Amino acid sequence: MSTRVSVIVPTHNRRAVLERGLASLAAQSYPLSLIEVIVVADGCTDGTKSVAIPAPLTGRMIAQPARGAAAARNSGAAAATGDLLLFLDDDIEAWPDLVAAHVQAHTSRGEDALLVVGYLPPRPGDGADLFRTSLRGWWETMFERMRQPGHRFTYADVLTGNCSISRRFFQILTGFEEQLHCHEDYELGLRALRAGGVIAFEPTAGGWHDDVTDLARSFRRKHAEGMADVWLARAYHDLWPVLPLARYREARRARLLRRLALNRAFMGRVFDAIARRYLGVLARARLRVRWRGLRDDLLFYWYWRGVADALAGTSFERLRDEIMSRMPTALDLPVIDLGDGLAAAMSELDRLEAPGVVLRYRNVHVGTIAPQPWAEPLRGRHLRPLLASTLHGRLAEAIATAEGLDGAPRQDGVEHAERSAR
Repeated sequence: MSTRVSVIVPTHNRRAVLERGLASLAAQSYPLSLIEVIVVADGCTDGTKSVAIPAPLTGRMIAQPARGAAAARNSGAAAATGDLLLFLDDDIEAWPDLVAAHVQAHTSRGEDALLVVGYLPPRPGDGADLFRTSLRGWWETMFERMRQPGHRFTYADVLTGNCSISRRFFQILTGFEEQLHCHEDYELGLRALRAGGVIAFEPTAGGWHDDVTDLARSFRRKHAEGMADVWLARAYHDLWPVLPLARYREARRARLLRRLALNRAFMGRVFDAIARRYLGVLARARLRVRWRGLRDDLLFYWYWRGVADALAGTSFERLRDEIMSRMPTALDLPVIDLGDGLAAAMSELDRLEAPGVVLRYRNVHVGTIAPQPWAEPLRGRHLRPLLASTLHGRLAEAIATAEGLDGAPRQDGVEHAERSAR
């Protein structure tokens, strides 16, 4: 392998974890002469600017005023000379084959418009409190989903803590959106997909994630996500259905929390202060279910606090009406009959290259796969996991109904559906 790789590491006042991450890059199995490391110190005041790139690695330290991770990554990419850009967070201790696995993933696929996401498991034994345990579960579930055959990648699968992209394709995309201080990776993934790019997951391109997130930081993160989603909704109207912003008709409890965040700032602050204290009581008492419920309430509240701050006086209803008025009109979708077998349906889906499809089993409606402009193009390989999970119950009912209507011997719908989805 002769691909030259530029590893770009943005950092902000985390000198100790940065040095550990850089040491792991110096122990890579990939030829070190083909690796350059570019560290971008974004508004650092802890001596990070004096950290040296460990020999025999080559590279440079770039210091800039605090402008955010997106701007830091863009600065690193602008200074890079490698054919492949590999973005790593500063709290990643790379496995020895991380760089080699990224290069191999790009080489084996032979696609220039490719974005490869690597694996970032939490370090084993890294905390056992309720918050760390729940965070670990969420993190692993996300990667497990990407491992599944036929997974349909979306913009939200792009994680710039460990991802690689050719320098040419990155330049075509014009880099990260620097107005975003959260979800800038999602926005890059969306533009990559719309430019005909491909997203892939490479589990062997891994590194231990020494995440230092705590509850307070997770609330700040949710606030940033709320602000970012308002920006995304305004920039990409057809993204609205998949954003949490669109799920505004929830239970009474959720409506109350949203109202506190959007319209009752003082009462919202009172709720936040009391809930945080009670959360500590529940944690000490090991009341896991009640702790998770209240934690989720606080995360929900802080997300909508971010929405309120991004709206800056504009009502949420006005934003919603503005977005809905610009949503694309519904399309007439083609119909695929699953009664001809799964293989035939998959081939037909590949042939149609449609943004969405209506599924039937003989004359019985199974479900609709609506257009998803935030995901990779719908193809036959995506059908099996959909039938085995999301549409499993509907397919079973449709089979049972169709068999009965046709007068054929009635089969067990679930068993038939499972065989069809295999």
